[in-house]
Amino acid sequence: ECNGRLYFTSTRDGNSEIYSSSLRGDNIQRLTHHPAIDVSPTCGPHGEIAFVSSRHGSPQIFLMNGDGSNQRRITYRGSHNQTPAFCPDPAQSLIAFTGRDGGLDIFTLDLKTKVYTRLTQGQGANKDPTFSPDCRMIAFHSSRGGGGIYVTNQDGLNQHRVLSGHAETLRWS
Repeated sequence: ECNGRLYFTSTRDGNSEIYSSSLRGDNIQRLTHHPAIDVSPTCGPHGEIAFVSSRHGSPQIFLMNGDGSNQRRITYRGSHNQTPAFCPDPAQSLIAFTGRDGGLDIFTLDLKTKVYTRLTQGQGANKDPTFSPDCRMIAFHSSRGGGGIYVTNQDGLNQHRVLSGHAETLRWS
């Protein structure tokens, strides 16, 4: 729930697009209108929606306003970026995502300064980042060491496994 609405992906009009609805499930509005695939909407602390689109060839992270206006690409590094997650602290402007740069790794992007930080590199496949409520830590799944959920700080330092096994679509609450 974000902006008093739900955001979701549907193929109801032929290909994957981003929609929103009231919390009751009615008043459905299509927010993206592109022949490319638009998926994985997630809400930021200021009501903006991050999503993944292949409209420029490879999957990249885009932002838009909650009503679908002002759609713009924000990632320009990596050949395949996915699973965006906002830092929930409105004073910070960070988004974490999974990026393919050789393998799958975790990156952050400061939306104000446009500075990328690579948190993982060459340590198995790393994906599905999520911020802690205070944004000091980022959890993600990694295939290294038999797989598990790992936690690191915003610089990618002090990475440690907190749970063994496989996980997808992590969310910190």
